[in-house]
Amino acid sequence: MSETTVLVVDDEANQRDLTATYLERLDDAFRTVTAADAESGLEQLAAESVDCIVSDYEMPSCDGLTFFRRVRERHAELPFILFTGKGSEEIASEALSAGVTDYLQKSGGADQYEVLANRIRNAVVRASAEQRATELARINELIREVQTELVQAETREEIQRVVCETLTDADPYTLAWVGIPDETTGVVEPVAAGGDGVGYVEELTVRFDDTPRGRGPGGQAVRSREPQVINEAGADPALDAWRELTDQYGIESLMVLPLVDNDQLYGIIPVYADRPAAFDDEEQAVLTELADTVAAAITAAETRRRLEQYETVVDSVGDPMYVVDTEGHFEFVSEPLAALLGTDRETLLGTHVSAYLADGETERLEQRVAELLSTGQQRTTVEMRMKRADGTTIPCEDHLSLLPFEEEFRGTTGVVRDISERYADEQVRERLYEIATDPEPDAEETARRLLDIGRERLGLAEGKLIRVDPEQDRHETVVTTADDSLEGDVSDLSETFCRAVVGDGLLAVHETSNSEWSDVAERWDRESYLGTEVRVDGETYGTVCFVDPAPTTEFTDRDRSFVELVAQTLGHELERRRAREQTERREATLRRLHREVATDRPLAETIEAVLDLGRETLGATHGVVANVTRDRYEMEFVRSDRETVRPGAVFDVEETGCVFTIREEETTSVAAMDEQDDWRELPIHTEVGMNCYIGTPLFVDGQLYGTLCFLDEEARVESFTGWEKTLVELMGQWVSRLLAERQSQQLLERERDRLEEFASTLSHDLQTPLSVAAGRVDLAAEACTCGEATESLDIAADAIERTEALVADTLALARQGKAIGETEPVDLAALVETVWRDLATDAATLEVRALPTVEADPGRLRRLLSNVLSNSIEHAGPDVTVTVGATDRGFYVADDGPGIPDEWHETVFKRGQSTAEDGTGFGLSIVQRIAEAHGWTVTAGAAAEGGARFDFTGVTTTE
Repeated sequence: MSETTVLVVDDEANQRDLTATYLERLDDAFRTVTAADAESGLEQLAAESVDCIVSDYEMPSCDGLTFFRRVRERHAELPFILFTGKGSEEIASEALSAGVTDYLQKSGGADQYEVLANRIRNAVVRASAEQRATELARINELIREVQTELVQAETREEIQRVVCETLTDADPYTLAWVGIPDETTGVVEPVAAGGDGVGYVEELTVRFDDTPRGRGPGGQAVRSREPQVINEAGADPALDAWRELTDQYGIESLMVLPLVDNDQLYGIIPVYADRPAAFDDEEQAVLTELADTVAAAITAAETRRRLEQYETVVDSVGDPMYVVDTEGHFEFVSEPLAALLGTDRETLLGTHVSAYLADGETERLEQRVAELLSTGQQRTTVEMRMKRADGTTIPCEDHLSLLPFEEEFRGTTGVVRDISERYADEQVRERLYEIATDPEPDAEETARRLLDIGRERLGLAEGKLIRVDPEQDRHETVVTTADDSLEGDVSDLSETFCRAVVGDGLLAVHETSNSEWSDVAERWDRESYLGTEVRVDGETYGTVCFVDPAPTTEFTDRDRSFVELVAQTLGHELERRRAREQTERREATLRRLHREVATDRPLAETIEAVLDLGRETLGATHGVVANVTRDRYEMEFVRSDRETVRPGAVFDVEETGCVFTIREEETTSVAAMDEQDDWRELPIHTEVGMNCYIGTPLFVDGQLYGTLCFLDEEARVESFTGWEKTLVELMGQWVSRLLAERQSQQLLERERDRLEEFASTLSHDLQTPLSVAAGRVDLAAEACTCGEATESLDIAADAIERTEALVADTLALARQGKAIGETEPVDLAALVETVWRDLATDAATLEVRALPTVEADPGRLRRLLSNVLSNSIEHAGPDVTVTVGATDRGFYVADDGPGIPDEWHETVFKRGQSTAEDGTGFGLSIVQRIAEAHGWTVTAGAAAEGGARFDFTGVTTTE
């Protein structure tokens, strides 16, 4: 693999350097450059060529997604991987929706860098393939444009000019010129040029002798008649003689194409590009073929020029010909012209040409003659419609020339050609194009319409699209223009005309009575057949053919070309349908995968649904999620019709197909175990009977958890595709996330259980001592008459009461955070009113604003409201006004007290955080625990009245 430059952008220097170091260590092809922030990254990107960007998400002044969008403004296709420590589904979804190439969350251990390196390789390969596809499209478009221009060019000069202009209109060519070697001077003389660097040509001297300026690529091309390529102009010594010019005009690479046809050298075309290595092997091959086409066009133009010199006086080929005087009357007409117009020569002689021209054509013809006289040109070609004696019109091409004259115009002469067939072919091609590009009909309907056009064009009874399978000797009628009930009929390929088409190309039979096809003709009642092969994605699909029960005239080259055009059009339509269906299937699979993992249900059901999807998509019988601990492989989740493949089954890792997946910690697959040495002897194949496998590793918290795999007893005909591997990897990532969530939930439950146990023990163990202490203090207070001692006893009583409250809140904190089981609809407004009455707040005011009914645990919600309302009374004073209202996503509680300091908005829910002198600091922590247990989120902020406000979101309502 060639060198891959990776730009690593991260504001953490240690992380940035560590990522760069690991990438270069994991792959010798990687060369890393680094930047500390987005601006530095953009500067680095402008300074040198980069193949892939790996960026952190959270960075000063500009986050990773903003950086990505700025990169896309300049580099639309550059791979961009978000490698971030701040991981969430929201960020991942936003990143992928924005068009980020890939998203990877940082985790502990070196394994993450292997995954990152693999993602980089895949992204660079994909980008390179897409870039190459774009390049191929560009080349093909360039060829079409040049060929179109060549068809219209009449002279060698026009050909040379339009080739230079057309080439330099296409990126990355900045300059092209045509040079002709002068044998007398040894210099290649420029005769045409196009592009931005025409001044370069004017200053340039290219020779083809054995001198410094004759040893360059131009001179070499003249002498060898072979293309010459320089892909690094700045470093190639072959350009030393022109170094100043190449530097001045920014020439980075060039290719010199000799124009040779029939061993005749017409000159050279040097083509220049403003980027290095612009001429790869495929570009060279296409441009070389294009040069051959240009040389052939020059040959044709030169031949045409020579022939046209004689067309004014010699009717050597029998084409329709005429001579018209200065007033526009026929002075001479050939017999073929009279026949074309449906009359005789005597009738035409002396008649004005307007009598045999369609409306508007006379004026157009006179204008073209005037242009010839004004420009000094001798000839031109005009397409026009001539009128026959019976009033019908016929499209013609008139090769018009001025009669030789010295001072006075003597008239014109011309050779007329009937171009009805060309017009008809153009109209048919337009119809074929319209049908093929119509997005509405399905492939069969499109094929039927194309076949109808072909049947009409060829004058045959029936058109058919046939699907063939030579190995199975199968011939199936897919579409027919005759009786559609025959569609789906199957016969032996060996007993049809189509047997000769498959692999051998076009077959044309216009009568079969005395041919090798008489047996086939007799069986199918067909005397005429014209068909050719239809290829889809480079492989034989079948044939398109046109047949008739009666003999016909011999098929022409036009007929054959037309059928080949229909076959190409059908092949493209079938390719388009295949690609569309494949895309739709993949999109449906991804939508279903997302739906399965997003459904709220037990973990086992979700994973089993993912396994079922994988089995259906991959055509596998068994789907397994296994836990691997050292050499122990235990099937944890299984979807299979085989009883021996079940949850809880334990094997040695070395006996399973996952051994290579575990060993390499990457996706592995095999289409046929019995054909692979590494797989053939595995017990999973020899003893269990599996023959096909694809699996991917599962990671939980950065540690290898096990594998997700799919197996089948039958071998696959073809290897697993890149899409299938990507799908399995995506499933593995989802399953890994689900397993990680399960593990986190289990840890959280254990932590809460331990906390409740501790709190209960604390409450039990402290209750008796605290009761005793409180009783003794009360007795002492009753007996004490000393004022100072009484004050001390009051302080002690307050401390005991505070300790009892602290113990009670600790126990509540542990219990209120437990996950909610069953919920029920709760009238929030009524519950708020009830809690408020229990607080006995005579001076305070409560305002309740249109609250909804919510799904909640009534007891826990009561405790939440009690704590948050008490918080307002304790911190805002006895005359506080508390407002409880609804929001789009839940409800809020606000007061008009002094509020919460801004710096406390994020910490107010921490245990022990309180501004009240006698507060335990547990009240709002309990509120947060209860909210989280319901799946809600609580945030603190400022109320509109300036007091504190608590918003509860994610609340499920029943109204």
